[in-house]
Amino acid sequence: VSRDAATITETVARLQETMVELNGNNLLGLVGITGLIILVLAAIFGVTLLSVTISSKRFAVRFTRPLLKLKEGAEIISSGNLDYSLEIGTGDEVELLGKAFNKMAVGLKEYIANLASVMSEKERIGAELSVATQIQADMLPQIFPAFPDKEEFDIYASMTPAKEVGGDFYDFFLV
Repeated sequence: VSRDAATITETVARLQETMVELNGNNLLGLVGITGLIILVLAAIFGVTLLSVTISSKRFAVRFTRPLLKLKEGAEIISSGNLDYSLEIGTGDEVELLGKAFNKMAVGLKEYIANLASVMSEKERIGAELSVATQIQADMLPQIFPAFPDKEEFDIYASMTPAKEVGGDFYDFFLV
């Protein structure tokens, strides 16, 4: 019996050593697999982060380039070049804004041309009214006293039109 017990004890001890050795190898294998998984996840995260960064940069450039064109166009038009036209082909609201910008530039050019025409006409009318005012003033008596040899009375007159030219005239006659 004692020999059988020693054999069983020895067999159990060897089995125990084998299990410890197997568990140690499995633990090392498990740590290796976990490290590999972490490495793969880190690589996926890095690629995703790089992809998002590149996409964001492209989107920002695509979105801001037409806006910068609008800004430059506004500066050109404000400097006096009303013949400038924007070409924006984004197919979205920014393109509509570019078309409205071009329409505004054409409208501004027409408005300035119309304003110049109106101002020219106003200057012409002003010059004619100035001549008419001078003609009317020259038709009025300019010598005072009107009758220097008559001391019984003294006459003086003035005409101040409400506008450039008045509608009233006067003169002095001795009856």
